[in-house]
Amino acid sequence: MDSRSLFSVALLGLAAIAAAPAAAEGFILEAAVGSSKLTSDNSTLQDRATAIGIVGRWGGGKGLGMEAGVRGHGEWAVNDAAGTYRFAGTSLLAGVTYDIPLGPVTLGARVGGHAWRVNGQVIGVGSTVLTKTEDSGAGLYYSLGASYAVSERLSIGTYYNVFNLEDGIRVKAVDVRLSYAF
Repeated sequence: MDSRSLFSVALLGLAAIAAAPAAAEGFILEAAVGSSKLTSDNSTLQDRATAIGIVGRWGGGKGLGMEAGVRGHGEWAVNDAAGTYRFAGTSLLAGVTYDIPLGPVTLGARVGGHAWRVNGQVIGVGSTVLTKTEDSGAGLYYSLGASYAVSERLSIGTYYNVFNLEDGIRVKAVDVRLSYAF
């Protein structure tokens, strides 16, 4: 286990301990859809992907809470002389949330760890798959955003997200999120 993975596991443990009192406040189910880009310290793919996710949050809306969920980052394609490179990524995530309600608007921040997997393939002439690849690991993520309470239980918002993969590679996304409080 590398140092980032170890740090992610430690952060998640601390998050669960710190957020446990907030868990009694309630459960929120949140669905997200948005646009994502795969970036590195040196470049950004021009192709955008459609990201989707679903997260369960405990204690959100009134301060400190915790979340866990799954996210499909989407599929990106890059064309060059050798063929088309296609990459698709997913993450399982768990983290800490902090919400500041300001009337019907709530400002929110999320930070945590995620286990990610990226699958890829190189497609040659005639749609022939030349090679396949897969990579996985653990990293940190964070999100910042705002939501508006449509009703007592339903809210809609937008968030900016960064999911760190490895060696300066990350997924950056902007989501629209629909939340329902049980």
